[in-house]
Amino acid sequence: MRNNSETFDRYNREVQRELRLVIEIGYDLPLYITSHNDIPGLPLNAILGTLKKCSATSQKLIPEQGLAQIGAISFEVVDIGGQLSYVLRDELEQGNGIKGRTVRLYQGFAGLDWNDFRLEQTQIAEESISYAEGIYRVRCRDIQREMRRDIFVPNTTRLAANFAKADTTLQVFDTSNFEANPHTAAYGDAPGQSVYYLKIKYQDGFEIVRATGKTSSSFTNCARGLFGTFARDHALPEDSDDESGVEVEEFIYLEGPGPQLAYALLTGKILGTNNVLPSNWHLGIDPAFVVLDEFQNIGADWYKPGDHSKGKILRFDGLEKTDGKKFIETEINLLLGAFMPVNAAGQLGFRRMAGVLAESGNVATIGPDDVKSLGELKYNLAGVRNVFSVQWSWFEQPGFDGKFLRSNNLIDADSVAIHGEAKQHSLKFRGLHNSRHTYTTIKNTFDALRDRFAGPPLSLRLGLLPSNNDLEVGDIVRVSLPQLRDHSIRGDRPYDFNFGRDSEGWIPRDGITTSSISNSVLSVTVKGENPWISRSFAPTF
Repeated sequence: MRNNSETFDRYNREVQRELRLVIEIGYDLPLYITSHNDIPGLPLNAILGTLKKCSATSQKLIPEQGLAQIGAISFEVVDIGGQLSYVLRDELEQGNGIKGRTVRLYQGFAGLDWNDFRLEQTQIAEESISYAEGIYRVRCRDIQREMRRDIFVPNTTRLAANFAKADTTLQVFDTSNFEANPHTAAYGDAPGQSVYYLKIKYQDGFEIVRATGKTSSSFTNCARGLFGTFARDHALPEDSDDESGVEVEEFIYLEGPGPQLAYALLTGKILGTNNVLPSNWHLGIDPAFVVLDEFQNIGADWYKPGDHSKGKILRFDGLEKTDGKKFIETEINLLLGAFMPVNAAGQLGFRRMAGVLAESGNVATIGPDDVKSLGELKYNLAGVRNVFSVQWSWFEQPGFDGKFLRSNNLIDADSVAIHGEAKQHSLKFRGLHNSRHTYTTIKNTFDALRDRFAGPPLSLRLGLLPSNNDLEVGDIVRVSLPQLRDHSIRGDRPYDFNFGRDSEGWIPRDGITTSSISNSVLSVTVKGENPWISRSFAPTF
């Protein structure tokens, strides 16, 4: 939930108020575009009263898949007297295009000083800009767009000389693109060392080699036959050169606490060290766009600063080219039970998915005085999940395609008895490795996931007063309305309606997910399985 200044809160709680919006475009000298021309204290470099339409939608989180939809800001500016055209052209002539610029949306009210306006969202001008009939239309995306790039793109070279079974120096044509991976104490292989892993391919398989050094044309001090492979002779074909012959490919191996890995894949920086991952393994997001504290202090059961061998350690062998956003969300966040909200400053955070039951803590209560319209309380019978299949312990063997060696079924017998057996929900995790994890680990990991879907997920659409705009992604709320009853929550007697102690109302088991503002109404969708809120902002003037 947002923390506002006292002045902003006072205006925000007023029954009658007039909305004011400001868009800031992050040139060297920031440009401000306003909805009205009566905002006191605004910087001089401003185009006043030309912002006529604006909508901002935050990310939407989908916990059962570990995914987050990318948020967006769209706004329209009337180009009165060519003011915006002039600024855009002037900046372009100075070598400053709008692409990639930070765009911030601020909210305030008539009479409120600029210094008390609240930052609503921060995004990047990456989508589009268009012009028609005197109006510019700009579309932006949040920092998650920077995650939609490939990682783990392996470097390759070719064998330059025979490599006998007992050899420890591997001769290749070029090593310039290969970077060592600095291991922490969490690694099962070569802990505390900076090493290279190489896959030497042959016709019916491969050998994995670890090297501790390199020259411009060789890898040195090689350990042979690792990760289930065997040392063997590699003969150089007669017609081989730097474009044909025996391929030597980078073998990508990661191991460490989940939050540490997630932060490293985003920024390249390895928490608790001065080291960085190889540049082709991570997304290269500026650390200024990531909330370091939320990764470092997520909890010692997941990551213990100062002791890399503790926490929820994941291990990945033989990683290949993949979408960075998808990998972090489905292989790390979903497994841990985490999500990455984008805050108002446009920064990626890292938080736990909270279990949201009737007795759970909450940040706010939505009561009759907050609600302007009420939709249906829906029970998604098809959304029940009570049979899980978890595949884990990935293994790739020379001559065979990689596969999961282990599969465990987790069945919620109580849910099956009440709701019947649902369609099996399959989950696959390469980060769970038989060298570190057991069936007990699997069971404990997925207890929380099972709890969220034991009963039919609920959804409810509410139209709220805009004074509820403090709600953020990840907030858990209690909805207490006398006209709304949830028969699925038991009271003193079986199947009685369960109301709050002092007032009747629905107490959601699993939080809120989507919202939008239009015509002075904040529309919110509350979902039983999703303890999150995705907010959109589309006022009219």
